[in-house]
Amino acid sequence: MTSTRYVCVLALLLLAACPANAQGVPGSISYQGKLTNALGQPVPDGPNTVQFKLYENPEAGIAFWTSEPESVTTIGGVFTASIQPIFATDLAGRTDVWLEVWAAVPPDSLVALYPRVKLASTPFALRAADLVLPFTALTSSSSPAFQVESSGGVAGWFIADWANSSDAFWVTNNGTGAAAWLASWNPDSTRPALQVSTRGSYPALEVYSGSGLAADFQGTVQMTGFTLAAYTSPGYVLTSDASGAGAWQAPYTGADRWSLTGNAGTVSGTDFLGTTDSQPVEFRANNNRVLLLKYATHSNFPINTYSANVIGGYSTNGAWNGVVGGTVGGGGAESYNVLSGNHYYYYNTVTDDFGTVAGGMSNTAGNGDLFGSTSNASYATVGGGYSNMAKGMASTVPGGYSSIALGDYSFAAGRRAYADYAGSFVWGDSTDADIRSGGTNTFVARASGGTWFWSNSTATTGVVLYSGNGSWSNACDRALKEGFAPVEASRLLDRLASMPVQTWNYKSQDRSVRHIGPTAQDFAAAFNVGEDDKHISSTDADGVSLAAIQALYKLIQDKDAQIKAGDERAAALEARLAQLEKTVAALAKGK
Repeated sequence: MTSTRYVCVLALLLLAACPANAQGVPGSISYQGKLTNALGQPVPDGPNTVQFKLYENPEAGIAFWTSEPESVTTIGGVFTASIQPIFATDLAGRTDVWLEVWAAVPPDSLVALYPRVKLASTPFALRAADLVLPFTALTSSSSPAFQVESSGGVAGWFIADWANSSDAFWVTNNGTGAAAWLASWNPDSTRPALQVSTRGSYPALEVYSGSGLAADFQGTVQMTGFTLAAYTSPGYVLTSDASGAGAWQAPYTGADRWSLTGNAGTVSGTDFLGTTDSQPVEFRANNNRVLLLKYATHSNFPINTYSANVIGGYSTNGAWNGVVGGTVGGGGAESYNVLSGNHYYYYNTVTDDFGTVAGGMSNTAGNGDLFGSTSNASYATVGGGYSNMAKGMASTVPGGYSSIALGDYSFAAGRRAYADYAGSFVWGDSTDADIRSGGTNTFVARASGGTWFWSNSTATTGVVLYSGNGSWSNACDRALKEGFAPVEASRLLDRLASMPVQTWNYKSQDRSVRHIGPTAQDFAAAFNVGEDDKHISSTDADGVSLAAIQALYKLIQDKDAQIKAGDERAAALEARLAQLEKTVAALAKGK
């Protein structure tokens, strides 16, 4: 019950002492209580459900008595219920009893209310139902030491001193003297008897019929501080043969027994632990299910599939009906808020055939199609984490938080990663935001701190996409390089000039997508660099470009020097010509 708490208003035992007829003691307890929500307000008027359990411990332990769920009508939160049926045998030997109330307000299910309430002594009046009153206690040596009479004063049963009578404990048939059953120190008595020996070497407890055979015995027997016959040994079991005769049986020591310390000599296919009917095998720890093994079949005409479902972890974990080959390795949990009384369940579930959830909490393998097939999202896998779903055929979520592999054969990992398309791979870093696949068979990764790809074992050579950057950086540290040799720039420029550079398209892309550059074969023939003649390294392409730029720069510098020298010669000639012109002019003037 997720929104209520319990306030004890009144708990009364409607029991009466009935001196004339002990059977008139009622086997019930009238109980009144009040249900409120978390704010202390009464729950809405109307039908609700309560259930009662009795414990011998105020907080722990297992209930020794549980009532059936009972419908009650609350008015202002107050309800009255009857705790029944309780018999004297339910309370026998118990001195402290605590009552635990369970309640449910629709649409919630039953939950335990805290704390348990200790019952007063009144309920133990139920034990009076075992007595036949009145009774008298006599001490005279010639009279029974303890005698119970009927209402007419006739002895119903009595206990005598065995020294004065052969009958230590005798019950008569309403005073007629015919023994109904007898306890005696005389083991040779032929009367029907439950016989207790008080001396000698005879057995301490024997059951006789008139012929000496064991008579039927029904009811509850409680014995403390007793010793078995001397010829028994530790571990013997009291059993009977086909005729009902009782006997002590030695512990079974056959080779087919299973031992807590392990077995040797087992035969595969013959020896096994498990069931031979249609029931599953369940393992418990602390009285809670921790492993369920269930045989499973799936009929899809004309193919029938036979497998098993293995469900481990918390008891709320499971596989949907109709699933075969489902596995939950563990995980799952229940949490309880002591203040609010709320229960929260975090279960791992397999909804489609051969799905796997290895662990974690609130994870699902399969698409969870309530009205569809358990085979349309088979082979889905969730490794662990929290709140992850592998919903596509053969999809995978290795772990993380709130990630979904929706497409068939898709992969999603990290935080809030969504592989929405078939064959897509999505990695999400710790950023609290969605990251989604870009389409079918795509790889999408969010690594906001940067991305490194190393091509050697020491992680020194490779490429890096730094945080916030839009291009790769190659490893070019001088310390990573050796075998340096100069480049003949002029020859490189000649080779570059003769190398074909064209536009083209990849066969794997649409023809409308054009590219420009050389082929790897032409590049390798021109410069003889790289790993093979099928690829062009961006490092080599950049190097050729830089070397070509340097060669062109040198050519430009040489041309500039030649032009400058020519300009200087022309200027000298112009100066000499100007001087010559002046001389000629002066000579002409002197004539």
